[in-house]
Amino acid sequence: MKNLWENIKNKIAYWMLGRYGADELSNAIFIAFLVLWVLSLITKSRVFYYIGIALLIYSLFRIFSRDHYKRSQERLWFLKQVEKIKKLPGQLKMRWDQRKTHKFYRCKQCGVTIRVPKGKGQIEITCPKCGNKFIERT
Repeated sequence: MKNLWENIKNKIAYWMLGRYGADELSNAIFIAFLVLWVLSLITKSRVFYYIGIALLIYSLFRIFSRDHYKRSQERLWFLKQVEKIKKLPGQLKMRWDQRKTHKFYRCKQCGVTIRVPKGKGQIEITCPKCGNKFIERT
C-alpha cells in the first residue's frame, strides 16, 4: 500500500514539472471559492455557486499554467494590493495623530497623498512624484 501511494505521488510530481503551482494568489482565490460555496449552500443562491465555480476554475488554471512570467506578474500585483491593505491602519492612525498640525491632500494627477503644515494660508503645493502644482488652503 505504501508503494502505491509513493507511485501516485511520484506520477503527480512528474506531471507538475514545468507548471507554475500554488501560490498566495491561487490560495486566496481558492478560499474565496470556499466562502462563496458555503454562501450558496446557506442562501440557496445559484449566483454564488457559479461565481465560486468560476473562481475554482481560475485557481486551477493558475496552478497548472506553464506561463511562469504571467503568473508571477499576477502574484506581484496581488501582493502589492495586500501590502496596501496591511499598511492602511497605520496610515490612518498617523493621519489621525497629525490632524491638528498637518493637512493631507491627494494629487489629482497621480493620486499620491501629500502632507502639508496647517496654518500657512493659501499655498501652492507641488506633488513630489509627478510635479503637478495646485493651490490649496491649509
